[in-house]
Amino acid sequence: MEGEVLLIGATGLLGVDVHAEFRSRGWVVDAPPKHILDLEDPRSIDAYFLSARPAWVVNCAAYTAVDNAESEVDRANAMNAVAPYSLARFCRWVRSRFLHVSTDFVFDGEKGAPYAETDEPNPIGAYARSKRNGEVLSLDENQDMIVARTSWLFGANGKCFPRTILNAALHGKPLRVVADQIGSPSYTKDIAFAIANLIETDAQSGIYHIANSGIASWYELAKECMSRAGLEVELSAITTDDWPTPAVRPKFSALDSAKYSALRFGSLPSWQDAVARYVEEISPTLQVKAVGE
Repeated sequence: MEGEVLLIGATGLLGVDVHAEFRSRGWVVDAPPKHILDLEDPRSIDAYFLSARPAWVVNCAAYTAVDNAESEVDRANAMNAVAPYSLARFCRWVRSRFLHVSTDFVFDGEKGAPYAETDEPNPIGAYARSKRNGEVLSLDENQDMIVARTSWLFGANGKCFPRTILNAALHGKPLRVVADQIGSPSYTKDIAFAIANLIETDAQSGIYHIANSGIASWYELAKECMSRAGLEVELSAITTDDWPTPAVRPKFSALDSAKYSALRFGSLPSWQDAVARYVEEISPTLQVKAVGE
């Protein structure tokens, strides 16, 4: 890959690992802080692109508060739809390629099998609609871009479901976890690797699904996390109806990553393998407290 990469959202859950992966490949990476490039301020984007001419722009920034989005629709759309559209437009003007990270939540979960890129999205919540709006607006504006959809992200550099579960288990708390929502748990290090592969090979424009192999429920993911960490607490499987939330979530949103795999990359490791590496990565913090302390 020749030229500079502009990475937006470099301090987030996914962005930290994307930044590290890019740097490990010897790429020149510009990762401006929010006070320099603020996606919630269109004037900031305008000003930045007066002089910026990166080879690629990678957008890992997003509004991700799924439940809060139901009451913060405008803010969710500003970050997840308007900002990606603005980036896509500027990338077209300055002839930079654009990669935008999206989500499995653009699907309604009614298919009952992993979703391919050719399946029709049907978002069912405000967050999901904002992310789908970002896809549509960006792709309509810029034909030379990639939308990389991923799923159920977890990693060491921010809040995520496995961290929440393990923290609760460390304190010996009984856990009740939803067992009737199915997805593709995905490790940020593996997703960063896949994103870098798409860029390094100058992949064809369009939509790509990138997720760790296999499917799981939240309950199965929680059980695997505790097993890998050597923690034992009471864990009960419950239904979505037992744990009502402001936002409706798809019951089955697993992703089929065959299109990515066919590019000669092969499949990403299984989600179980990813959980094992994640727990090993965060193990120093898990050793700080023992159950009962």
